[in-house]
Amino acid sequence: YHRQMAKLGVAALEALKPILSDLETHLTKAIPDTKQTIRKYADTKFEYLSYCLKVKEWDDEEYSYSALQEPLYRVETGNYQYRLILRCRQDARARFAKLRSDVSVKLEMLENKHVQDMVGQLHKLVSSLSHFHEETLSVFPASMFPIEMDLSRSAFHYKSAAPVVQYEEDDEEILPAEEALEEPCLNDTNLLDGVEQLKLDLSQPPLEQSLGSDFELFKDLQINSAADQLIPGLDLSPTPTDDLIGMH
Repeated sequence: YHRQMAKLGVAALEALKPILSDLETHLTKAIPDTKQTIRKYADTKFEYLSYCLKVKEWDDEEYSYSALQEPLYRVETGNYQYRLILRCRQDARARFAKLRSDVSVKLEMLENKHVQDMVGQLHKLVSSLSHFHEETLSVFPASMFPIEMDLSRSAFHYKSAAPVVQYEEDDEEILPAEEALEEPCLNDTNLLDGVEQLKLDLSQPPLEQSLGSDFELFKDLQINSAADQLIPGLDLSPTPTDDLIGMH
């Protein structure tokens, strides 16, 4: 198969050589030659216009001196410079006309080459490539595909500029943290159970339950000591009822 494909490739190259040579001539010779002719035409045009400007300047000078009826040294000495400039302007005009015709002809030829010949050459190029691919496809049998290939595990591993995120290690770090969070929750439930078991009856203070009537006496003593600290000499002991009646 490879030998037949090589023969078809050689035949396709032989057909493409004249097309490629024609395109190369157009790109490397025709276009640069036209550009060079345009540059020469621009330089000659600038030279011709400069001579025209100089002649007009001297003509205006001569008219102004003649209007004032004053002699002009250049005219009195023979006016050789003016005649030289006229001769140079005539030569520049001839060169300018010749180059202008050359530029117009070359631009017209280049346009025709681009519109007519280039279209045909590109059509031949595409048809030759299409014919080569069709013949190459006809060489291969239908049972040749699919092709089995032994690839290593790292065949499709490409170098990446982005850092690789290790998800497995992160999962391993998260699992112990979740277990550590679950253990305090279990301890809290055990503590709540113990508190419920040891819950006492808080409706009456334990000191009052143990002392009974002595607790009232203990509270009176605390009140008396606090009153002595605030108001010294104040007696809060209970007064007899007879004294209260006598006072009335």
